[in-house]
Amino acid sequence: MMLPWITSDSNGKLRDSIESLLKGMQKYVSFLNGMKSRTKANQNKAEPVRNLQDNWLLNTIERETGVLNIVL
Repeated sequence: MMLPWITSDSNGKLRDSIESLLKGMQKYVSFLNGMKSRTKANQNKAEPVRNLQDNWLLNTIERETGVLNIVL
């Protein structure tokens, strides 16, 4: 970062937080690019990735505010 005020010692915590945020964002962009490649590869396959004969399971988890259905 080339901002003069960010290099002062009094802004060290802010600088560290910004750097941490940027690293996290870079990791997220990398993850999204990986998912994009994976999706494109799956879409280019001749056969479907999943079908109705896969082992699907519906779990019902009861909680205080109501019922939560999770499809696995």
